[in-house]
Amino acid sequence: MYQFFNDLREMSFLYPISFSIYFFLMGSCIGSLLNFLIYRMKTSAGVLTLRSGCDYCHTPIPIWYNVPVAGYLILRGKTACCSKRLDKSHLYLEVVNGMLYGVPVLIWGLSNNVLLYFCISTIVSILISWVFFQPQKK
Repeated sequence: MYQFFNDLREMSFLYPISFSIYFFLMGSCIGSLLNFLIYRMKTSAGVLTLRSGCDYCHTPIPIWYNVPVAGYLILRGKTACCSKRLDKSHLYLEVVNGMLYGVPVLIWGLSNNVLLYFCISTIVSILISWVFFQPQKK
């Protein structure tokens, strides 16, 4: 296991852009999960009970529109079912969280310090999104 991590660390210095993009995507997925969990907790909806749905008409959202950042850009910031504006806070949290994961790998490579930074940035991201995220008024 230790040798695998050393090999991975060396590859991160050889291909910094590829690793940075990978960790940006991973961070965006974590940001999307945070969006989902915090929205469900703040609106008292069950986390395991319902599929994601439109905030306005409650139509279930197809899985290909739930892809972090890309789904928002494909839909041009509007819902697919009723063409109403999507809240930008979802996009911001996904992009910022993606950058919190991608940029350090680009700068420092994959090291123990970066892994510790991932843990800290995830906790900070959770706290910030919990404080500033407000469900949309319908």
